Amino acid sequence: MTMPNQTEVVATHHKQKHLPVMSDGEIVPCVVKEFETLCKNYSLQTGKAIPVAECVPALFGRFESPIVLGWLTSEYSWLTPLSFPKFTTKFQAEWLSEVWEEDYWKKIYDACLEPEKENFFSWMANIRQLNAALCGSPSYLEPKELCHCLESGLDKDLKGHACLEHTNNLTDLSKWIQKIRDIDSWCQTEHKCFLTNIEDHIGHLLKKANVGSSSYTNTTTNTTPKTTNMTSMADTGVMNRTLLFDPFTNARHLVGLACTTWTGVSREPDYLQIPLSL
Repeated sequence: MTMPNQTEVVATHHKQKHLPVMSDGEIVPCVVKEFETLCKNYSLQTGKAIPVAECVPALFGRFESPIVLGWLTSEYSWLTPLSFPKFTTKFQAEWLSEVWEEDYWKKIYDACLEPEKENFFSWMANIRQLNAALCGSPSYLEPKELCHCLESGLDKDLKGHACLEHTNNLTDLSKWIQKIRDIDSWCQTEHKCFLTNIEDHIGHLLKKANVGSSSYTNTTTNTTPKTTNMTSMADTGVMNRTLLFDPFTNARHLVGLACTTWTGVSREPDYLQIPLSL
């Protein structure tokens, strides 16, 4: 259920002598599951099992949302006889979407790693959090199934490296995750080195071609605005024509030019964004 305050709730347990607290905000399945786990850990750590008759009264002051407190107050007589497991079931039915399990399951299976936005570990951790919220439901993915799901969501480059390392032979989820994490770290390091080399090579080409920003004044009485231009690059042996270059809209063309000169392979990638200081 969407709360007036769109910030997601947070479950915290700062004082070990007291039950955890759920903050005000939008109630989401992951945090509800986390709150339940914290409450169970509290009972294990303190050795105090909360009697059924005291369950709801004990939890009454642990919710900071005025709307949830209003619900607890209005349903107090009906909620009081419930045990903690039954209370959490009632709480989920009241505050979570009826299709939240289906939504989480779909998010897990539709998740695709985008290396330009996040690394493998953070992407994987988010998926595991979604799956943890499904624990106890038919939609929960066991380690083997989760491993296959994560593997299918890897980007093409990481999947290729994983195949070369025969990671599909690893049956333990934790070992598989660690191996993919190591491969991803190596790939990111190589990618950064590639970008650095390309940027350095572009700087070398610009310097050699004497390309830069310049301003000039028209010989007529009208003053023209400052413009960016590129001189002939015939002396570089790369191009035999004059290229008018706007670094903010055509950077990928220069990257392709650098790649052709540097590697001998014509390549004009869409994903590279090399900052040019002209």
